[in-house]
Amino acid sequence: MKNEFLKMRMLFDGAMGTELQRRGLPQGFLPELWNLEKPEIVEEIHKDYILSGAMVIETNTFGGNRMRLRRAKLEERIEEINKRGVEIALKASKGKTLVAGSVGPLGELIEPYGDLSEEEAEEIFSEQIYILKNAGVNFILIETMTSLIEAKIALKSAKKLGCIVGVTMSFEVGKNGIKTFWGDDVITCLKELEKEGADFIGSNCGKGFYEMSEVAKVIRANTRLPVLIQPNAGIPKIINNKLVYPESPNEFAKFVTEMLNININFVGGCCGTTPEFIKEAKKIFEKIL
Repeated sequence: MKNEFLKMRMLFDGAMGTELQRRGLPQGFLPELWNLEKPEIVEEIHKDYILSGAMVIETNTFGGNRMRLRRAKLEERIEEINKRGVEIALKASKGKTLVAGSVGPLGELIEPYGDLSEEEAEEIFSEQIYILKNAGVNFILIETMTSLIEAKIALKSAKKLGCIVGVTMSFEVGKNGIKTFWGDDVITCLKELEKEGADFIGSNCGKGFYEMSEVAKVIRANTRLPVLIQPNAGIPKIINNKLVYPESPNEFAKFVTEMLNININFVGGCCGTTPEFIKEAKKIFEKIL
């Protein structure tokens, strides 16, 4: 499965967090808790992405690590929350799509910038990744990383457990080049993640399709690994007390066309993208591939 997956061109799904909010999740409410409280809505989102043409869906476990769950006093339910997230995705998939175990940042600063040691961070990542792997995901996707140190720790945790694993970083395009929030240069990130054994790498989140296009070109030119690109639908604005993302499914279709033309292997959406975005992307996949 490993060689087959990494050699294919794949359409990933779109956002989970903002899609849950669109379907009633209150602002500030932990998305992963709905794996237990409203699993039917999580499953419905997965199914909508599959019907739209997604070939890979991601579990609703982005913030399912012990550190983040502790803030909501849910750390003792970590296994239940992550395992249920995988079960819901597998049920929706019915074997028709791959299921990626979504792993996000810990939400705490690691030494020397914070109090969390690298050993503690690795332990926390390993705990979540172990649960996801045992629950049956096809691979692990470590995403929205802004610290290379943290990304490498998460990657090391997944590789130790024998997982197929991809890592996507969030970059900003500025006067001093393309860097993460913590100042990690894009090319340095690529080299380090390759060296640490990532099976594929890329970028997600960001400020929208135009800026992500610049990031994607640099990534594609500087790695031989498969590349995953998942942009936000622009920078959101609050309109009538609702978070609105400005970029459209049609604009996403143009973006996907460009990505496939520069040989990006895997494309999907991040915050603000919906099943409608993936539906338009699927048309491009069918047209170009």
